[in-house]
Amino acid sequence: MVEQDGNRAGLKPYLTPPGVFTYTTEAFGHDHGFLAAWFLILAYVAVMWANATAVVLVARNHHGDTFQTGFYYQIAGYDIYLGEACRL
Repeated sequence: MVEQDGNRAGLKPYLTPPGVFTYTTEAFGHDHGFLAAWFLILAYVAVMWANATAVVLVARNHHGDTFQTGFYYQIAGYDIYLGEACRL
C-alpha cells in the first residue's frame, strides 16, 4: 500500500539512522538484517586485509631495499623478506 501523507509516495521515515541493516530489517525481517550486517562486516574486513598487504608493496617501491633483510619465503617467484613481514 502506498502512503501519501505529505512524504514522497511510498517512502516512510525511519526512526533509526538509515543503512543496510535498517533497510534489510525493515523490508525483510530480523534474520535477513542480521545476515546483511554480517556480510557487510566481512566485506569491510576483506578490503582491510587487501589494503594491508598492499602497504608492503608500496613500502618496497618507496623505500627500496630498506626492509629487505632476512629472506623469509617465496611465493610465485616473489621474494618475501622478514623485514617486510614484520611491517604488517
